[in-house]
Amino acid sequence: MRAPPPLLLLLALPLAAAQMAVNDVPDERLKYLTELHRAAVEGDEALARAALAADPLSINFAGADHHWVSPLYAAAEHGNVSVLRLLLEAGADASQETADGSTPLLAAANFEEEEVAMAMARLLLAAGADPAHRNQQRYNAKKVAAERGHTQLYRLLREAAPGVVDGAARRNRNPKEL
Repeated sequence: MRAPPPLLLLLALPLAAAQMAVNDVPDERLKYLTELHRAAVEGDEALARAALAADPLSINFAGADHHWVSPLYAAAEHGNVSVLRLLLEAGADASQETADGSTPLLAAANFEEEEVAMAMARLLLAAGADPAHRNQQRYNAKKVAAERGHTQLYRLLREAAPGVVDGAARRNRNPKEL
């Protein structure tokens, strides 16, 4: 095996040093992949607009260090409806998957407050999110909603994907019983 050219080694050193510096910094904001990810997590709509204007290609960016989480997924995971809406209006992929195959709709269904989860799910479904999609653990949004006890969201998702069978339907049980 040949040794890498010296120029490649020189280029890799600053990147490695920068990564180590970011990991050692106590300021959590520096650990976000992009400013758009930060805006999505923090629910900062003004920052999201500025980040999109500065780097429109970051809208669907997801890095391996963060399990391929897109800004849209981060907004759904943190219940930030206004940023989620903004990202969808800007063209974010409503069905983009994380490393384990989860989508923003699964993250929305898992959000603790059902009203917020419903608002996000409606936006994501309108943008083309697939309510029947299952992640690698075989969970779909309807099953997540059932396990969370989100009965209204469960009904919404059942209507959006009537042919999809989940644990509750398979056992003829109320979703709250799961």
